[in-house]
Amino acid sequence: MSVFSRYSSFFDPFGEGNVVEDSDVFPKADILSGLHIDAPPPYSTLKSVLNVASAEVIPPRNDSEANGSFPLTYHARTNLEIHGQGTVIANCTGPTSLLFSLLTDNQSKPSLYAVITETSVEFWYGPTAPHGSTGYLPPDRVSIKGNVPNRKPADEASPEEDTELTTMPTTFLRPEMPYTARYWLSIDHKNGILRFGRDYTNLALTLYEATLKVEDQGVGRWIDDNYAFIDNLTTVNVQQKGGSVTAPPLQVVCQPLPVVEKLPPIILPSESITLDQLALGSVTVPANLSAECQRLYATVAGANIELDTPDFPEFSQAIERSVNTEGLLCQKMLKKKTKSDYRNTYLRITLGVDVGNSPGAPYVLEIWPAMHASPIHNHADSHAIIKVLHGKIKAYYFTSLYDARPTGPPSKLEKGDVTWIDPENYQVHQLSNENRDGSVCCTIQSYSYGKDDARHYEAFDYINKETNEFISKFMPNSDMRYDKFKAALKEEWSQRWTQNPKV
Repeated sequence: MSVFSRYSSFFDPFGEGNVVEDSDVFPKADILSGLHIDAPPPYSTLKSVLNVASAEVIPPRNDSEANGSFPLTYHARTNLEIHGQGTVIANCTGPTSLLFSLLTDNQSKPSLYAVITETSVEFWYGPTAPHGSTGYLPPDRVSIKGNVPNRKPADEASPEEDTELTTMPTTFLRPEMPYTARYWLSIDHKNGILRFGRDYTNLALTLYEATLKVEDQGVGRWIDDNYAFIDNLTTVNVQQKGGSVTAPPLQVVCQPLPVVEKLPPIILPSESITLDQLALGSVTVPANLSAECQRLYATVAGANIELDTPDFPEFSQAIERSVNTEGLLCQKMLKKKTKSDYRNTYLRITLGVDVGNSPGAPYVLEIWPAMHASPIHNHADSHAIIKVLHGKIKAYYFTSLYDARPTGPPSKLEKGDVTWIDPENYQVHQLSNENRDGSVCCTIQSYSYGKDDARHYEAFDYINKETNEFISKFMPNSDMRYDKFKAALKEEWSQRWTQNPKV
């Protein structure tokens, strides 16, 4: 099967047949539908090379508001780096509503408004707010029609369809969530698209969008000339209502590029990508990734990064037998790690020294027995490259730990495939070896914090499978160093299989 055919469906995650598959390992979608009340946000605070605008509290205007009848209100102001485009990210806790107001430098031109509540998203345009006002929404504003992308209303979904993937989200804001969450608005004047989403700024996490241009002789044209002011938007105001005086205040940052495309999870060397793959966007190349991912890719994706080497050509076979044979090293290690569910165990064989720039050791050989899977977990906002060294495995991707909704079908990875993670893409996933024939999968994982990450969060947060409600922290550890592990497997292979081939 060609790479093209294996990965081409990734970009239609809600297409016919592209649903998350139930299995003996992967939990059913209805288990994931409840809220995980102890989930941390993608970031505790925004970490960016861009300027972060911290909000001020808008004081009450009269005694009635001061006595508590008026909700807590924050206001932040910043600018788009490039006129008419960018992604505005609001980092806030417990909002009951968010108002994004985007203005041009010309007071006589219209402004763009986006009003977000728990149950609705509305885009508008209308007269610009008077100087000095906050929270202004003109009474004579005009609605901009939008839709929830790639999802059907619940009353239109057939009983056979997986409603976790095809129905509208139940909420847009999370006013009851006691943790800071991220909500974003993407302005894309070149393609004429407005998008709202939450959690990671990733196209797969878009919750609402409006398309305002059509193609005319190969060039985008506004469907209504009244939308042309969007080309010149410069100033951003964000107002949050709701929240808590004990929670961090609203923070806002503008990234220069809009949310336009989703980079696929599979990486190919630049000399291997084809025109068909480029046109479809079914794979990506290292140059499209972060500097940290590029460095990790150059380290672990080479042709010589493999298990079977001239000094031990049976290494992968030795791992298979050690995992699947009673009393041998790998199976004993797995059973020693088992707490309540043996299928949640896998081995972490570490390489290299932890120099303080990764969550745990920078390189980890992970060994996945058949029908074993990781919990759903995140990666401490780190960058990562994963290469399959032996066997096959599936990678499932999720919106966040808070609600853990699948973002589409799994990536089906096999020997030689390379995938990636960064703070905005594929950060929450689950790896699952669903081979029923006993086949083991081995992967090399490599991690790095971003150059601007001063927090260095050391744990991988994961959904506690026993409760499906509470998040636990996994401190990356080592079951054995690689050099000792390889030597032990080599000795085990020699004694058990070479000297006694019939055993």
